Amino acid sequence: MPDIDPRLAEDRALRNAALAVLKADIEHAKESFTPKSIAARTGTRLKEGAEEVYEIAKDRADDNRGVIAVLIGALFLFLARQPILEILGLADPPEADAEGEE
Repeated sequence: MPDIDPRLAEDRALRNAALAVLKADIEHAKESFTPKSIAARTGTRLKEGAEEVYEIAKDRADDNRGVIAVLIGALFLFLARQPILEILGLADPPEADAEGEE
């Protein structure tokens, strides 16, 4: 029985050390999962991802300036198609609204 007391003290010390580690982990988790820290991490990741996409797009744009100019021109023509057709006289006449004419 004399071996029980030192062994009990050693086990108690191990238990207390494990409890201290567990409490430290819980505090760390509480700090990590606060809304402020989650938002900061998310913002940082989004910023880094956006910067990477921007750099890739910039490199590709430098290599394909002609293609980009054609795409921008096509987009402009698509968005301005109705006024252009009206100027050329090729637009369909506007349909009469049934509710407005009685």
